[in-house]
Amino acid sequence: MCAMSASLTTADGATTAAQTFSEVTRGGQAVIELSDARGQSLVAVSPRLQGRVLTTSAEGQAGRSLGWVNEEQIGSGKLQGHFNAYGGEDRIWIAPKGGQFSVFFAPHSSFDIADWYTPAPVDTQPFDLVRKSRSSVALKKEFALQNYSGTKFKVRIDRKIRLLDKDRIWRHLGIAPVGHVKTVAFESLNRLTNVGDSAWSKQSGLLSIWILGQFQASPATTIVIPIHAGSEAQLGTPVTSDYFGAIPATRLAVTPSAIYMRGDAEYRGKLGVNPARATGVLGSYDAHLHILTVVQQNTPDPRAEYVNNAWKIQDQAVQRRLRECIQ
Repeated sequence: MCAMSASLTTADGATTAAQTFSEVTRGGQAVIELSDARGQSLVAVSPRLQGRVLTTSAEGQAGRSLGWVNEEQIGSGKLQGHFNAYGGEDRIWIAPKGGQFSVFFAPHSSFDIADWYTPAPVDTQPFDLVRKSRSSVALKKEFALQNYSGTKFKVRIDRKIRLLDKDRIWRHLGIAPVGHVKTVAFESLNRLTNVGDSAWSKQSGLLSIWILGQFQASPATTIVIPIHAGSEAQLGTPVTSDYFGAIPATRLAVTPSAIYMRGDAEYRGKLGVNPARATGVLGSYDAHLHILTVVQQNTPDPRAEYVNNAWKIQDQAVQRRLRECIQ
């Protein structure tokens, strides 16, 4: 799985990338800093925190830290029981999260938050550093898992983070370069491999990659998810938005070609978009700070099936739903 995240921004005095690095270092995290030749485009990667991209800056050490990082949690050095919310612009998880094949619930447990635990290899354990350069880093992790039904897995994750140069950024965005706009972008390449003795099957449970990103919120931020327009008979439901209860109409708008949601971090909501609707891109725009964040991924195959994350025994453990967006 490949994901590209780019941020386009203008100068503004705020929390700097250097301050974020300082908090991470104080918490015992060895941060690898990817940089362009001028030291302006920065990407902070933590092997100890599963090779996650913690934050980026488009203006060097003195620039705005663009990722949401839980500096208090990292700096404390303390571990939480169910999930450690360190934040970061790009981190890897394993799905499914719920159901009879979940790897977040032990066998015979209840599908309640009290019994939900994030697997340690993608929550608290470090990844192994394979190689690094000024602009890229490669990591790996081999570990065992067991799902709710008792199926045991032995897997390896290979993960590479690469800083993208400006030519590649504008090429990915498909537009001509804009001289006064400052940019930073990286690409994460992720592979999940079965290194066990048994083949995986739908009958005993499958695994998949789940990439999550957390960015700075503000009252002026709007999340935008472009979708393919078309009838429900042809492409299916445009969006599933009742995971945590119905999202108020004041926070969510659905048009034939896009979904809009407030990005102010004042409400928890979750969206799902099926592969036939997904375009391979989503993002957000902060109208006050003039920061545009764009996330691209491999264009999904509309015919493909994806693991079901619902917290219940499922009639369909795989289904045609791909993208999820949580605010």
